[in-house]
Amino acid sequence: MRSLSPALSAAELPVAGEISPGVTVVVIVDGWAADLQDCISRVLKHTSAKVLMLDIATDESSFVAIEFSEKFPDRVSVIRSVKLGWSKCLLALIRAANTDLIAVMDISTLFDADALAPLVQLLREDQSLTAVGWKGVNVDLENNWFTSSDAVGEVDQLLGYLLLIRREQALNTPPHKDARFYRNADMEWSLALRESGGKLVAPNIQLPITQGRHHGYFDTDPQYRDKESQKNYSRMLQRFRGKTSILAPRQ
Repeated sequence: MRSLSPALSAAELPVAGEISPGVTVVVIVDGWAADLQDCISRVLKHTSAKVLMLDIATDESSFVAIEFSEKFPDRVSVIRSVKLGWSKCLLALIRAANTDLIAVMDISTLFDADALAPLVQLLREDQSLTAVGWKGVNVDLENNWFTSSDAVGEVDQLLGYLLLIRREQALNTPPHKDARFYRNADMEWSLALRESGGKLVAPNIQLPITQGRHHGYFDTDPQYRDKESQKNYSRMLQRFRGKTSILAPRQ
């Protein structure tokens, strides 16, 4: 059986040196090998982006990641790490990526064509934008911030299925360090970006994407999922609820 390289500690994780114009798709590898295979194959087929994976898995998905890096050494890199929570994984990926734009993506997001190009174009043409994404939502002010609804244009929050962000601004305002689980943490991160002066946009166009099974939600232990999701949401409300000045303009 093939062996894997030793997992790096948090202190050993790499940080990019020179940053070049371009896009790196960053993915957390934590199981579901077949879906990882499908997701990354589509990225490589339909885009020219680099792919950087942080492997914290304990199953066959680790070998899938390594096989991609061996087959496409100029485009795919893999960092094997000790188990880290969502925000620390994402921050490690952002630090290690050596391009000025970073596409945060979940393996349930499946490209049918180049879904990155329209997002890249938006960031290149409008320097006022911090991040753009596939799915945006706005806080429901009438429900005291307890719910959000789908939105396009300038939005309060971008969801982590696929969002493209400027590396420098992601480093300046990273996801909250205590977010161990992704759910609601992407929304919390969005509000932090807006509080720091960032502008977030979900374009009103149909991107060529198929939504696969979102294992992070449906196949995570429900007690753990709900506990960590609630922690993230409660922390978000405590910090941001009532700060309407940081939200996207309302019509």
